[in-house]
Amino acid sequence: MLKNNRIDTIVNLINNKEAVIADVGSDHAFLAIKLLQQHRFKHVYNIEINELPLNNTITNLQKHSLLSQTTNVINDGLNNWKLTDHFNYVTISGMGAKTIADIIKNKPISLKVDYFIVVPNNNAHILRKLFTDNKYSIIHESIIYENGYYYELIECSTNPNEGLVISNEKDIYFGPVNLKENTELFKKKNIARYNYINNESILKFNSSLRKERDILHEWIQKNNN
Repeated sequence: MLKNNRIDTIVNLINNKEAVIADVGSDHAFLAIKLLQQHRFKHVYNIEINELPLNNTITNLQKHSLLSQTTNVINDGLNNWKLTDHFNYVTISGMGAKTIADIIKNKPISLKVDYFIVVPNNNAHILRKLFTDNKYSIIHESIIYENGYYYELIECSTNPNEGLVISNEKDIYFGPVNLKENTELFKKKNIARYNYINNESILKFNSSLRKERDILHEWIQKNNN
């Protein structure tokens, strides 16, 4: 299996051998395979939206003799989910933040989830805003660099008292854990993002980026002093 920094980071966060996990958009079951090979959880539900990616998931699990420890289904995310009423973890990676947000919003009230681990391709602040609105708390955040791109991982608890609560706009844009830890990757990601969007040819097509540019500029000015 090819090295995948995003999957490796998620794997390192899950160490409950009794955990039941849903991996939405399972992408050949790479996460499930790594977790099962390391005996890190009890059972995984791989959820795909159509037949082709689900068949890829099943084929890959069969190659590793791990199919019996998984349930593999076609479903529109968590929408109208009825197969079980509780997941310890729901992981969603490799999608845009708006798509991930819609998946979480469509979770049935009857389905209990303890933790969400998300790695959006973009706009992580959209998910932090959603978690804030739902009164979830932030357990862990990290910046992942893979194939020339920066990704933000967010782990949140549906228990508002377990982690950090987002309290202001900077927390939403940067993440309360990221701001607290202020790692070198976090700094590099912010500078790279600022340099990318601080371009009039980009800003004129997306005026909402101006606000993000200004917030990043303020952070850079403060952290360079």
